[in-house]
Amino acid sequence: MSAAPDSARACPRRLAEQAELIVAVVGGLSPSAARDGLRQISARTGIKEHHVAQLPVEWGRTGVLCADIRTELHHYLATHPPTARS
Repeated sequence: MSAAPDSARACPRRLAEQAELIVAVVGGLSPSAARDGLRQISARTGIKEHHVAQLPVEWGRTGVLCADIRTELHHYLATHPPTARS
């Protein structure tokens, strides 16, 4: 990702959009399904949505995703098939 971490912190909506796009691309989901997934992961883990959004962005930058979020993301993607593309 080319965006600096400081700019993402300065604009929470931009951070959320970056996280949604990362999850959408990785999972083959629509942005809205990716957004729902991030919300569900937040609810299931008890981690605030903003922090859950930071984690995939960091993952895209560093290649590291903490185990609990990786497990929840894997579960979400396994139960939500990729969006059909035309």
